[in-house]
Amino acid sequence: MTAGRSDAPHDPRAVCAGACTALKLFPLPGVVLLPGAPTPFHLFEPRYRALAAAAMAGDRVVCLPTLVDPAEALAPRAALKPVAGAGLVVADQRNDDGTWDIVLHGALRVRLVEELERGAPFREFRAEPLHDLYPPGGAAALVGEMEALAQLCYELATVLPPESGAGQLAEAVARIRVPGAMADLVAAAAIWGYDVGHRDPPRLSTVRGGQLALTYGPEWSRDAGARPIDGLALEAPIALRSRRGILRAGLVRAAGAGLDPAPAALRARWKRPGEPDAVRLGTIPALRYEARLADGGRSLLFMVATRSGYLAVGCEGAARPVRALVAACASVAATIEPLGVTVLPYGPSAQFGRRLSEIMSALAPARAGGFPALASRSLRRRAASAARIAAAHRSAAGQLAAIAVPAQDAQLRNALVLRLDQVAGGFTRLGRAALARDAAAYRRERIAIAVADRRLRQALAALAIAGYELRRGL
Repeated sequence: MTAGRSDAPHDPRAVCAGACTALKLFPLPGVVLLPGAPTPFHLFEPRYRALAAAAMAGDRVVCLPTLVDPAEALAPRAALKPVAGAGLVVADQRNDDGTWDIVLHGALRVRLVEELERGAPFREFRAEPLHDLYPPGGAAALVGEMEALAQLCYELATVLPPESGAGQLAEAVARIRVPGAMADLVAAAAIWGYDVGHRDPPRLSTVRGGQLALTYGPEWSRDAGARPIDGLALEAPIALRSRRGILRAGLVRAAGAGLDPAPAALRARWKRPGEPDAVRLGTIPALRYEARLADGGRSLLFMVATRSGYLAVGCEGAARPVRALVAACASVAATIEPLGVTVLPYGPSAQFGRRLSEIMSALAPARAGGFPALASRSLRRRAASAARIAAAHRSAAGQLAAIAVPAQDAQLRNALVLRLDQVAGGFTRLGRAALARDAAAYRRERIAIAVADRRLRQALAALAIAGYELRRGL
């Protein structure tokens, strides 16, 4: 591991103000960074590891905004409160596992103005510095209030135990001559508990199981007597428990039907399930489900597509407080680390879409050129045309079956291959009926082909809903 401590700049406020053209954001739910308050953080998500590395290589400035809704911690663009704290990293340590421990010293309040799109895995904003406002008469007009606050801190130190840090707070306040700095220091003590900013980061644990690893805080513990979440069949499951509810994670081999990968047995337990939201767990794309259970509880599910199936993190607990369960579960899900599997993006695959369009464009003229001959008086011509059309559909099915597709689109691809094979089989039997001069069998196969062809078009329509566009239709 490597450790460092910055050379303290002469004016931290000026350094942070100069960085306001592009502030690196570390948004957290329910956390405030106040000027003058040194605060430790443990950065373990991949995007925030990248943020720490970028800050250490540059101006060492990090901005800490607060989320409007803690439940949106995993949303790609969660709403942020407009006023945030910017500070300097005054101590840092890069650990052997790639995580960072930093101490961020608050220096300046800022107002977030505009989000920047610069290709970084973390969010960046243009901001404007905010300065303390004083009543008429300036700081001198607040001398009485400052003395009263200092006296209050002294009185607290006389009644609280030494380990509370109240004595250190009283001494620090007595040395401050700037009203805003005094107010910020006392507020930080009220929020965090005063110990001169050198609190240890929360103890985190990492658990590995099968194809994923998760990191969790002291709120969670390993669940020795783990019961599964009904309807969520997992390979090598990870089991955690907190006072909010239970968490289960692992690999799901069999996903739901069509466009929805949520297991059907689990979805059947949800009351009025809605559509999933596309989110990011760190930098990993995922789908997020939230639903009420029939027994009044709450269910939360995250699914990450891989070439081996879906990595799933599911939580269940009491319906109230809902936001507490959601935030606790999301904080663990955000640390997911795939092990030995390739993560696939959600949304249409450009490579598969290109090959799908090429294959279906090649099939269209084979169909169009062969259908007229099916009305020929010559039964041999009918049989030959049916054989060519069958071969074209069978070739298209074989080509499609050989293409690697995103896990979430595999069922749609497989459905299309099945329909192409069914149409090919129908035309093969049609040709045989023509050569056998079996009029009844010929009519039956024409009807069967019409049904199979309609299902083929429905399979193509399902792919279009998933975002795949064909250059040429059938």
